[in-house]
Amino acid sequence: MRKSQISAVSTAALLSVLATGCGGGGESPVVDVAPPAQSVGSLQVPAAAGVRSGTAPAANAAPTYAMQNTAGEATQALAEVLGGYKEAPAAADGSEFRGPAGAQWATLAAALGLSTSLNCATSGSITVSSSGAGLVSGLAGSSLKLVYNACNIAGVVTNGEFNMVFSRYTGINDFAYTSSWNNLTVTQAGQATKTLSGTQSCTNANGAVSCNYSDTTGRSWASGTVMANALLTGRYATNFPGGVVTVNYSNFGAVGGTAQVLGVNGSMAVITRNSATKFTVVVTVGGLSSNYVFGA
Repeated sequence: MRKSQISAVSTAALLSVLATGCGGGGESPVVDVAPPAQSVGSLQVPAAAGVRSGTAPAANAAPTYAMQNTAGEATQALAEVLGGYKEAPAAADGSEFRGPAGAQWATLAAALGLSTSLNCATSGSITVSSSGAGLVSGLAGSSLKLVYNACNIAGVVTNGEFNMVFSRYTGINDFAYTSSWNNLTVTQAGQATKTLSGTQSCTNANGAVSCNYSDTTGRSWASGTVMANALLTGRYATNFPGGVVTVNYSNFGAVGGTAQVLGVNGSMAVITRNSATKFTVVVTVGGLSSNYVFGA
């Protein structure tokens, strides 16, 4: 389901969606080089960046970090891009009114006032509880809690708790909410168990949808983040030591694609993935660019 397909649903249809799940998931700027870029040869590919310190900035925050035209900066930018790519599946699953198991949270206002237990498609269950009056004009403060009890949907097993609070609801095309989940685990055969913790704030103003997703990696992802065929397209903001940067991906995957790390005053690093183990990083500061090659 995409955000353009969000619509009101009956309680019966909602329960069916919850129990069965539903599927779902820029061009990089040309760097003007003046004078000609320098090559520093082959450098070791850095490890992916870990959790950032401090509170993640808003997904639409403007950059405040002044990047430096150095090999160290190129290394830091590449490490951040690889770290973000590693965490992207959780962000893509949490964006555009979707959450764990792919359920459309935009429709969940229909469940307010409902308390029940749902059987998942394969095995396990989801316990639904709520407070509030449901679909009424001016709805505010109503909350919904979903507890996943070894909920198995097509081999994907989810455990943990999801909470949602509406700050505004005047209709299916005019509402706002914040959702959160802490230590929610998702297990699939042949893959490592994922532990998800994060928050998502969404608004729908006369059909114009906007979501910000933030998780324990210290990254805030903008709505529209898509992970399709293992290729990432999307954007987030995060803290570098000394300020905020934004990171943009365009069809970034295991063997190709591009990403940008944007700082203040037009400073940037553009990362091109040449292969599984080789990357080219072009750092531009003050109109001067340098090329850095990582891996082979």
